[in-house]
Amino acid sequence: MPAAMRRPVASNMHTLVMAIDQSLYPQNTVASMTNFRDVDVSTLQARYREFKRLIPERVSVLESTIQRNDGYADWKADFSIESLQRLNDWLGENATARRREAAEIAELRRRFSAPIPIPDIDLSVLTLSLVHDAAMYLASTFVHRYPQLEWTINLHDKLDADFGQPILVGFVKRLQLNPVRILSTVAYAIVDGAPKPRHLVEAFQFWSQRVSPPPTVM
Repeated sequence: MPAAMRRPVASNMHTLVMAIDQSLYPQNTVASMTNFRDVDVSTLQARYREFKRLIPERVSVLESTIQRNDGYADWKADFSIESLQRLNDWLGENATARRREAAEIAELRRRFSAPIPIPDIDLSVLTLSLVHDAAMYLASTFVHRYPQLEWTINLHDKLDADFGQPILVGFVKRLQLNPVRILSTVAYAIVDGAPKPRHLVEAFQFWSQRVSPPPTVM
């Protein structure tokens, strides 16, 4: 079985043709961390700083990677709605899955106290890197359009689903946006073979409607 594959969920499953030249794509260095609750605070703080520092660089890498693919030579990271739509389409052509190792599944079962089923399929390492790049671009689009939004990190409440991860705040009702979680949801829907995966444009519109008004200048 290949290391990267789509998850077989339907009889009309098609073969994935990789469009990314991995020799020209340096993977995102902060994408390797997926377990945050067992990591010490100083390491999480360092990763948070590195995540933010890498955003301009990784958006540039994402742009050049997408432009090398047929049909996307004119894609620009211009913070437009159209760019999000085409980014979603591009991910649909490139997101792949991998089969989890037995030891990995055992570790996940140890980590979760409740007896929940652990899927034997996860996002490939390459896709996880692409998810982080796309998440950085999605977040940049929000900040570009709504400058009142700010980055932060929760290092106090381990029960918070976003503990230890970079999030955007400045939404009504103290909502917080985790861009990596949004992109992961999109990618999982793609590799699961969902007929209509959640679209980035829909996510952007949903969260845009919940941005708090900018502070009034007296």
